[in-house]
Amino acid sequence: MTEETSRDLVARAEALGSRTGQQLRLILELGPICGLRPAEWVTAELRGHTLVARCAKYSEHNGRATGETRSLQLPGRLQGERDLLRIGATLMTLREDAEAADGDVSMVVGRLARTLRGIRGVNSRIVLRTTRDQARANMMRAYLAEFNGPLDDAAMIDVAVIVAAAFGHRSTDSQSVYGRTSRGWRSAPVASPDRATLDAVQIGPSMRGKLARGEPLRLLAAVAERHRRCEKQEDDDAHVTSLSAPEM
Repeated sequence: MTEETSRDLVARAEALGSRTGQQLRLILELGPICGLRPAEWVTAELRGHTLVARCAKYSEHNGRATGETRSLQLPGRLQGERDLLRIGATLMTLREDAEAADGDVSMVVGRLARTLRGIRGVNSRIVLRTTRDQARANMMRAYLAEFNGPLDDAAMIDVAVIVAAAFGHRSTDSQSVYGRTSRGWRSAPVASPDRATLDAVQIGPSMRGKLARGEPLRLLAAVAERHRRCEKQEDDDAHVTSLSAPEM
C-alpha cells in the first residue's frame, strides 16, 4: 500500500461522516504506524501518549505473544492534544461497540471490513490487515535507517527484536509473513514498544542457529540491502528531478 493510497482511503473514511467511518479512519491512519491486528483495535485504549493493546494471540499456554498486553509510544507528530483527544475518543467508541455486541469483537471487525470494501474502489486487494503488513515494512525501514554504521549481526538483531516487540511476537522468527522493507514508506512515523515488551522477545531458533554457526543473517541482511538500494534510488530520482526543473 502506497502513502498516496493510504491518504486517499483515510480521506474517504472520514468523508463518510459516520461513527464507523471515524473508526475506520483511525485504523487506516494509525495501522501503518502501530501495526495492531484488526481485532486489537477494538479493545485498545490510549493512556497519555501510549497505546495499550491486548495481544490477540496471547494465552497462558501457547507462549506466542509477548504478554497479555503491549504498550506502544505514539510518534511525536501524533502527540498533540487534539490528536490525542480524537484518538482516545474513537478508541472508546470501538470498545463501546464491542460491549454492545456482548464482547463479540468479530462483529465490530466485520462491520469495519464491510465499510472498507465499500470505499476502497480500485484498491480491491486492500483489507484491514494490510495496515499491519505496511507497519512491519515501515518499522523495518525506519529502524534500519537509524544505524549509521555497518549493519552487522548485532544491529540486525536489534531491529528484529524491536519490530517483533511492536507486533507482540515473542520470537524474532515470526516476521517473514509480513510486509517487505522495500515497501516501507520513506520517513514514515512509527510507534515504539516499551521496555517490558522488548524484554519479552526471544531470539528465535532460526536466528540463534545462524549465530551459533557463525553464518550471516542473510534474510535480514538482504532486507537491509534492499532498503539501502531503495534509499539510493529515491535520492537519485530526486537529484534528477531537481536538475531538470526549470529555473524561476
